[in-house]
Amino acid sequence: MARPLGDLLNAAPSLNYLLYADKTNIYCSDPEVLGQELNKIENWCLANKLVLNDTKTFNVMFKSLKKLSVLKNP
Repeated sequence: MARPLGDLLNAAPSLNYLLYADKTNIYCSDPEVLGQELNKIENWCLANKLVLNDTKTFNVMFKSLKKLSVLKNP
């Protein structure tokens, strides 16, 4: 039996969600946590017989210029 979309929020509670109409944005400040928690999202989708649309699914990483310059100049 399919669970409601609100249950998605409980599937990986350490992530942040922005839900609007038929779109869901998932974000997190720690890339490692994001990777681990996305596995939980995948399991939730499989349990609810849902498939992510690869053509509409994106991974975007934002970093500040200050942090980038620190990373480039050890």
